[in-house]
Amino acid sequence: NGFSGRGECVDGFCVCRDGAYGPGCAFHEGSSIDDHTLPHEIMDAHREKKRFASPPALVYVYDLPPLWLRRRTYASDNDPIFNTYHAFMSALLQHTSTSLTATPKRAALFLVPAFATNMENLREYYLHAYRRVATAYPWWNRTDGTDHLWWSTADGGGCELNQVEGVRNSIAVAHYLLTNLSEKEAEAARRRPAHVCGVYTKDVAAPPHLPAVDQAAFLEAGLRPAPQRPISFFFAGNVPDSHLPGFDSRSDDDLGTEAYSEGVRQLVWKHLRKTPGFKVVSSSRTYVDDWLNSRVCLAPMGVGWGIRLLWAVVAGCIPLIASSQVAPWFDRVLPWERMALHGIPKSELRNLPAILAALPNETLREKQGALWRYRKLLLWPSAGGLAHQITLHEVCLRAAERAHERATRWHWNCTSLLPPSALREFPELFPSVRPAQPPGRLQLSRRIASRRRQQ
Repeated sequence: NGFSGRGECVDGFCVCRDGAYGPGCAFHEGSSIDDHTLPHEIMDAHREKKRFASPPALVYVYDLPPLWLRRRTYASDNDPIFNTYHAFMSALLQHTSTSLTATPKRAALFLVPAFATNMENLREYYLHAYRRVATAYPWWNRTDGTDHLWWSTADGGGCELNQVEGVRNSIAVAHYLLTNLSEKEAEAARRRPAHVCGVYTKDVAAPPHLPAVDQAAFLEAGLRPAPQRPISFFFAGNVPDSHLPGFDSRSDDDLGTEAYSEGVRQLVWKHLRKTPGFKVVSSSRTYVDDWLNSRVCLAPMGVGWGIRLLWAVVAGCIPLIASSQVAPWFDRVLPWERMALHGIPKSELRNLPAILAALPNETLREKQGALWRYRKLLLWPSAGGLAHQITLHEVCLRAAERAHERATRWHWNCTSLLPPSALREFPELFPSVRPAQPPGRLQLSRRIASRRRQQ
């Protein structure tokens, strides 16, 4: 966030000036919330929060020493697609007045800013940060870390965070979570905590920040109606072993066991690459235009989260999500069944031409309309999106549910983390999160009478 113009980074440490302090020099001594000096959006949010019955949910960010925050760069660590935590943290620090607190006692949530992705000894990195937080500060032991959140943008982020002792107690925010499980699968996972890659009631699947889809021209072109798109189905990408002799003769059961994309890429390549009207290729010189010219686009899941789901959403190309244990982002908020061809069994991929041909045009229009309506929730602030606020709201709800399970008092209002505009624009997604209404005249008179009787 540029240290809010109040400091600089020196060897991994925030050096603040002129009375500034806290993460990214976000706070300033003697500062207070003044409605007359806040931007219009923050004023609106602050006034709205005054109507809530419970105090707003605020986030405390640990100010860890550089020794625990330095990252060693390996593999794809520098790839921009793995830097979503930058977008998250930048947005968080820009909402100091509405989301952050410098006082732990006022916090509903605790963020451990140990952000990391694919690199050697990744779990040891998280383990060291956990030990620091659990031993040097008093707030972890108060709840055993259940109100703490950690980020991981690694290929298997949900696995990395849930398989570290101690850290697994907290809320994991990751692009990759295995939480779309049957009751039998979930029970089996609970018996093997060292192999868990996500817990539906605890963790949050958040979308990545992809600079390539943030461009205004791409966002505008994504509003092209489906009937104006000439390509029926599109996929371009690597298909492991597809160049080897005998690939097409391998059985579907054999290809379907591949971990990478859960065999979906392989099955699509085998059965659909020669289908008229389909574009299934390993690479394309017109890659960006292909997304915008296609009606349905493959969004493979599998081990290692994929970027194609977000590409499809922003491009207005209806995603095809084959049946998978991987959770689509914000799966407890977004109606993916309305936005995508969701849950198609892998065994049916060979029949995709007939499946698409049988889809009524009205169904395609409805799904594309849902993509346009909800894509803002999957985009980060650089593209005018709400992913930052939705992530915090989802984390807050998880923490509240866990407090209830532990019979622990929870008195914060998670709705305070959502801008009032989101409540007005998407009432169908947040039907139960309404600000408390001012008491009516009769209700107010009863309260006054009750207080007099108690005196």
